[in-house]
Amino acid sequence: MDTPQYKIVREQLGPNGVSLTGIYFRYGGNIYIFSYQKDGITRHTLIDTGDRRHRDSILSILSENKIDPKAIETMIITHSHPDHYGLAHILAMQSGAKILVHANFKGAIEGDRNVLERNLLGLRSPKELKECKIEFLSPDKGGCKIKIFGQDFIRLLEPISFGGAEKLDVLAIPQSIDTHSRDQIVAIYSARDYAKPDSTPPKGYRPDNDLLFSGDLWLMRGPLFDRKMKGFSFYIRRGLFRVRGLLAGNGWHGVTILEQDVAVKEALKGHFSVVRVKPGHGQEFLGSRILPLGLPADSDLLKTLGYPADIAEAENRDAQLKTKMTGLLEQAYAGFIKEVLFWQKQGYTLEEISEFLVRIYKEQIAGSHQVAIDRKQRRERMKTTLSRMQKDTAVSPDLLRLAETTAAKLEKIS
Repeated sequence: MDTPQYKIVREQLGPNGVSLTGIYFRYGGNIYIFSYQKDGITRHTLIDTGDRRHRDSILSILSENKIDPKAIETMIITHSHPDHYGLAHILAMQSGAKILVHANFKGAIEGDRNVLERNLLGLRSPKELKECKIEFLSPDKGGCKIKIFGQDFIRLLEPISFGGAEKLDVLAIPQSIDTHSRDQIVAIYSARDYAKPDSTPPKGYRPDNDLLFSGDLWLMRGPLFDRKMKGFSFYIRRGLFRVRGLLAGNGWHGVTILEQDVAVKEALKGHFSVVRVKPGHGQEFLGSRILPLGLPADSDLLKTLGYPADIAEAENRDAQLKTKMTGLLEQAYAGFIKEVLFWQKQGYTLEEISEFLVRIYKEQIAGSHQVAIDRKQRRERMKTTLSRMQKDTAVSPDLLRLAETTAAKLEKIS
């Protein structure tokens, strides 16, 4: 049986008639489409436009899902990789829509690709976008800073309203040397103003209604390559890129396209109590700081202690390593309980909190070798934590019931 090439997910965002359609492609980046009423007409704003390989089908996909390409008024591109901007030109020609990109995207359009982008990723320049109505958003224009777990994200323009209480905040990420792309953008759709963290959230606000469009910065699972080897060329290019670096005396370049912007990704993982993440590839997942703060993997503990991920090597260097790790796990247990209590304070019922934990547990699977190990450890750590809570005389009756209920649910999950 043929594997479906895309999946459509639709949802209503609040009571004001704003809806979101997600087109989750098997190959290429996702497309997210906000639909809303404006001047008596249904209009659309897109985040990313998918891969060019879907150029012969995108208009029919949109039409089948009652999205008029001519009614697209804005497209926001998270970064200048062709699996994210590939259909922007086609859709702009249909609609005359404005395309919003990071100011550094201009270099990509003009052919200014660095060695890694050209030789490893095989990226071409999107010169066809010169024909479109494109706006380059500069983080140097004095937009306010939004602090996310110690990192400064820059607001690139005033938050976009679609008619409801929620607004779309478009942010540039902090610049770093090793970066997935020099023109990264993320977006947060929320009823609260993240630039004013101490302000009172609006009445009825729930953190899990917030949406984080993370591009390729935060993926629960990476891009899917075709089993018929359509992604094989990437691995060939990566091998040649590394060999050239080795011959040039630059060593074996071990950074992959999914392992960069580490500080930014860690900031996103550590900031939100709970947020629905809409990634550039793969389906939505629940982001929560309960993972790094309450359910750390061994590699997280070693990193905190300043050691490499190899626990055997770290043990050789530090005879007190196990004692130190045990101390960090005690802090993590307290952090887990603190976060659960915070959710309860936010108005979530014990059943809702239990469902959060179950969902987080289910989503901690797969990934590269080390990532898969980390996620397996976090799953095991959640079970251990819940078991300990059931025996902890210091926890409240509410938390005891939560631990019992959630542990029973996890036992039914393979």
